[in-house]
Amino acid sequence: MSHANVCHDDRTNHFKKSFIFFCNRGLKAQCVDRWNFIFRLFRKYGYVTLYSEDQPDFASFWYRLKGFCEQPTDHYTRPYYLAHARETGDQGVVCLGSQPSFQRIFDYLRSFNKAYPDTLKFSFTFFCLGHEDFNHLGYTQNALLKLIQDYRHDGHLNNTIMMLFGDHGTRYGDIRSTVIGKLEERLPFFSITVPPWFRRKYRSFVKNMEINSERLTTPYDVHLLLKDLLFYPQKTKLDRGKSLFEEIELSRTCETAKIPQHFCPCLVWKPVDLNHKHITLSAQSAVDYMNKLVEDKGLSHKCEKLRLKLVNNAVKVEPNTAVQKYSQETSDAREGGLKIKAIL
Repeated sequence: MSHANVCHDDRTNHFKKSFIFFCNRGLKAQCVDRWNFIFRLFRKYGYVTLYSEDQPDFASFWYRLKGFCEQPTDHYTRPYYLAHARETGDQGVVCLGSQPSFQRIFDYLRSFNKAYPDTLKFSFTFFCLGHEDFNHLGYTQNALLKLIQDYRHDGHLNNTIMMLFGDHGTRYGDIRSTVIGKLEERLPFFSITVPPWFRRKYRSFVKNMEINSERLTTPYDVHLLLKDLLFYPQKTKLDRGKSLFEEIELSRTCETAKIPQHFCPCLVWKPVDLNHKHITLSAQSAVDYMNKLVEDKGLSHKCEKLRLKLVNNAVKVEPNTAVQKYSQETSDAREGGLKIKAIL
């Protein structure tokens, strides 16, 4: 997969769609324990579960909600992060003591795997490094690569569905007010890695996921994929969404996918007057650029110089008006980042 469209403008709502079967807005004033989180379903069917997230004051289910009143998973790091924040006044995004916070999370995942070598496992970990500046994610590159290499070396990738994803793209700074920034915010990175034997045994699933990487997808589709992992070959049906193991229709629209118009990433193609000066200038610039490439390579004596003859067609591609005018996106520098989720 390459991207999965968001349906809301905050991490809380985004995760609700992936991990909860149904959410009632009237529950916002209460603890979220009564919601049907997917990891509880995995636990019911014999999985040991883990949920870890930094930034306790701004965590997914606490930022706009009251969070969990009871421990939601078998392994749960919120008390640890709360204690760290209370003792240091720091949310644990960059460092925990002298160790990078992401390294502590990766080590926690390693110990989780070692503690239950022959038991089904579901883990969801989240860290916010990179939200204010996505370049900070580069700090995690070597450690993340090492974690994946260790998983492969230790055989975990032979029985693991691993998902790496963000809840949104770049969402901080001036870029957020641009058209590209609005699309970036609505199209977070999303990837799925499956075991080699899975690719051979379930070729149609893998083929459909590859096709869906170029289709309009949402967290609802991820939710149904997770249920497929539990109940296959039985199919789970919801009033919205379609498992990513099934081919998403090319004709799917934001309306049929239940994506609000102000979060719809689909672009509108509008014909442009061919006689407009910007069209001629743009076309001429493209021709000039190609000629310069030939010249820079010292091949002018071998190639005919290109000249603009005519422009046959011109269109303006832009997001819908609701996306361009949407302005209720207040800065939330504390929110977001890279998420890692592994199902074993």
